[in-house]
Amino acid sequence: MADWIPAREQDFNELCEYWNGVLPDPAKITAFGWETAECTRVAGIITAYTIAWQEYHGANTTANRLAKDEAKDRAIAAMRDFAQTSIRYNKKMSDPEKLPFGLSPADHEPSPQPPPHLRPVTIADTTLNHYEHKVSATDPVSGGHKKPEGVHGLTFARQVGGTRPASAEAIADKEFQQSPVRVYTYGEADKGQTAYYATVYENRRGQKGPWSDIVEVIIA
Repeated sequence: MADWIPAREQDFNELCEYWNGVLPDPAKITAFGWETAECTRVAGIITAYTIAWQEYHGANTTANRLAKDEAKDRAIAAMRDFAQTSIRYNKKMSDPEKLPFGLSPADHEPSPQPPPHLRPVTIADTTLNHYEHKVSATDPVSGGHKKPEGVHGLTFARQVGGTRPASAEAIADKEFQQSPVRVYTYGEADKGQTAYYATVYENRRGQKGPWSDIVEVIIA
């Protein structure tokens, strides 16, 4: 099953435009049995990406590019979750009504791939640049960054400050992306705080494997 999130950014932007034209529609919310608050939340995340994309193309700076990429990752994660919970198996929606959201009829067939069984090894490299943490998920078998067979992407969990989380699931800040490497940038105000990271593999249906151990590093 091919990924329904477009690889080309212009195609993704057009998909976002469609989603944001439908999610706030009271008639669609009623007809499809959606929750208004969830539609508003997802539409807001997509809008934030659209604004970040416009700002980046208005001023092509490194900071704007990072902001755009992070906003895009958040939008993709929110769209995947909403598609899984409110569109893909929604009996109130016909296949033709699901198609414009990017989902094809084949997308509701069971995935031949089971959830990933490997637990990635999370590494936080602090030697790149000042206030930057390069967080990567390493294949526990090969020891490299290449994703294992059946793995479509990863979710990165991050907590800054506070007490050490009891588990990765307890960390609120989670972002999905296909790349096994993610860079977090901090500022002077974050200096001295502890950052906690964990990663988990996912298949194309968003099914997660076991979370990695939590790693912690000081922001310095």
